[in-house]
Amino acid sequence: MSDPRLRELCAECGFDSDLYNREDTVSSQRIVPAVLAAAAEGLTDSVLGTRPDERTWSIAEYADHVREVYFGNRFAIEAALAEPGIDLGAAPSPAFPAEPAAVEFASAVEGVRVEAEALRLVLAGLDADAWDVEVTSDDTKRTVGWHARHVLHDGLHHMADIGRIRHRLGHGAATERGSVVQLSRSGGGVPKTPVESVVIGPGGVEGDAQNDRKHHGRPVQAVCLWSADVIDSLVDEGHPVAPGYAGENVTIGGVDWASLRPGARLHVGSVPMLVSAHAIPCAKNSPWFLDGHFKRMLHDDHPGWSRLYAIPLGSAPVSVGDVVVVEPD
Repeated sequence: MSDPRLRELCAECGFDSDLYNREDTVSSQRIVPAVLAAAAEGLTDSVLGTRPDERTWSIAEYADHVREVYFGNRFAIEAALAEPGIDLGAAPSPAFPAEPAAVEFASAVEGVRVEAEALRLVLAGLDADAWDVEVTSDDTKRTVGWHARHVLHDGLHHMADIGRIRHRLGHGAATERGSVVQLSRSGGGVPKTPVESVVIGPGGVEGDAQNDRKHHGRPVQAVCLWSADVIDSLVDEGHPVAPGYAGENVTIGGVDWASLRPGARLHVGSVPMLVSAHAIPCAKNSPWFLDGHFKRMLHDDHPGWSRLYAIPLGSAPVSVGDVVVVEPD
């Protein structure tokens, strides 16, 4: 058996491999290229190719690194499936040239998408026993399942790195303070029920559940956030929406919602969070929009109006009225 100490638990990006079951691991592969692109949205090629210091890759280099990690881990998985127990020897170390590599960001993200989809298709065809097949590299035995989860960690971790680089280069959200206007949860479905306080941790909001885990509620979507100010603007347009109706757990007021994107950080009460993805609206939210136009909150069509998913980096109770700090020092 592989070493149980190979659990990946990361304080920097909140990744915990134990939270990802096989279904989550397969379906989450498609999220990685999307969040890398969203984290860098709106940046020029010049910014994307700039290293923030002499020891840190550029945003474009990070994206290309994720592509290489996907390729390497897919190779390890396919080798293990073809020859269980194979020893691949020493894994190559990422190169860090003195000058930034000439990487085109969009091409690198497209490469991640191609590799992630190829891996997803491999994983989707495996039975439970295949996930435990072992492969050795660097004198360490790891399973197919470990490699499948590791690429998610690598992609999400570097999405967080892109957010930090963006902020350091002066293109991130400004530090500001808002507040928790409403907390909501349910046993599944929408609207969610308002509550005065909840415990929020890496697994999400205590007592909250989703009916469709394939599209909602995976670890990368642990907590759903939305803006009270955006909701008020939608109401002004005539939409019969209200806090909690669209399935968000934390409704936040008083912050520049359009400035937030994957890779941004905030404190909700005493819980630090990493914004991980824009939430994709579904038809179950059509009753809250005029003529059923639930895509009014789709980021691709209406940037700045979307709900956001976040990964908690800690665990604590949160109450209505708690302070929310965007990009805390």
